[in-house]
Amino acid sequence: MRYLTGSMFVLVLLVGGVAVADSFNDGVKAFREGDYAKARKAFEQARREGRDDDRLWYNLGSTLYRLGAYREAGEAFGRIPGNSSLWQAARYNLGLVAEKLGRSAEARRHYREALAAGRENGIGRLAARQLAALGDRSPRRPWDANVQLSLGTDDNVNFAPLGIGSSRSEQFVDLYASGRYFLSGDRRRGWAIDARASLTDYTGGNTYDYNELVLGGEHYRPLGSWRGRFGLEAIKSNYGGAAYQTIGRVFGEATLPMADRRRFRVSLRYDGIRSDNAVYDYLQGSRARLGAMLYGFSPADYWRFEYRLELNDREDLPNASYSPTRNELRARYLRYLRDNWELGGRLAWRYSSYPDAAIGKRQDNRLRLNLELTKRLRKRTRLRLGYEYTDNRSNIDNVVIGGQTYGYSYTRNIFRIALDHRF
Repeated sequence: MRYLTGSMFVLVLLVGGVAVADSFNDGVKAFREGDYAKARKAFEQARREGRDDDRLWYNLGSTLYRLGAYREAGEAFGRIPGNSSLWQAARYNLGLVAEKLGRSAEARRHYREALAAGRENGIGRLAARQLAALGDRSPRRPWDANVQLSLGTDDNVNFAPLGIGSSRSEQFVDLYASGRYFLSGDRRRGWAIDARASLTDYTGGNTYDYNELVLGGEHYRPLGSWRGRFGLEAIKSNYGGAAYQTIGRVFGEATLPMADRRRFRVSLRYDGIRSDNAVYDYLQGSRARLGAMLYGFSPADYWRFEYRLELNDREDLPNASYSPTRNELRARYLRYLRDNWELGGRLAWRYSSYPDAAIGKRQDNRLRLNLELTKRLRKRTRLRLGYEYTDNRSNIDNVVIGGQTYGYSYTRNIFRIALDHRF
């Protein structure tokens, strides 16, 4: 898949594989060379050969638009189904077609559809810009929400407070929901309240169950060429069926738009952590995180590189420290495939250095790999298959708890299937 963007019109050139008819690939080649009449003939020939999918109709619509055949272009874009990954771009292009035909009301309708399909991506921002140019700033919805249900299996449930593997395999159910409501303005400049809730329930008992509730407020504002976001959050969590922690969080981030759909972001977060259970008082204290991220996106893919520095100051145990300094490198890549499939992966390496303690000066190296295959069932509903592999290697492997010896080194495999819906 390859994408091109003019000043406004969004073009997506989607190339078929070896099994695709030559006429379709001929059309793509001719389009790239600027021979739109030849591209039209090739795409129409592919259609006569029996091809009838969203990639053909999108490329044909793009070609017809270049030729000035706006009505026919609109008919082609209109054939893109609502569950297609090209639907948002097709709606946006239908708005441009309507403008060319002098149909302002119809253009507004199509831009609103494109905006509703993704407000913060490149096409969504183009749609918002076109609506503003038409004197229409009303369609921005003041709220958004997401809900997800996951089922999975974990072959080495992590004993979270101590950060060690339990050598115990279990199945789990995970529920997650989030929502945001803008009291005024929008993500460019405005005030919002937000809430998140998560629940992880293991089938073998509640020893490792975890749930969390987050309530907060955010402020968005421009900072010169940067876009700022600042907020406060209160976080309440339970672990193993009992009270765990209360966290007060303050955070800020600034994002700089760059050329070629790239963004650079810096962030800072501070957590004040209070223990709600005497068993976990050693984790009480503070945590600060500084981050820098470079990311980019297109109709074809999304990528991200990130660095994090984390500083901890906890009460600790008499013989062991839980106040690490952590350096982490992260990378993510997501590719949009044909037939509404997406394939993505994340890779992260984290080095943790702990202060000297009776058990020694602990040092951990953790490698984590995530793979995810996603199928878009409807415009806002997705089915996800995921795999996570963790390999944590530590120089300390002699922790004694209840007469049993544990180690900070462990490997862990998690498989999950998830269904999520965005409102």
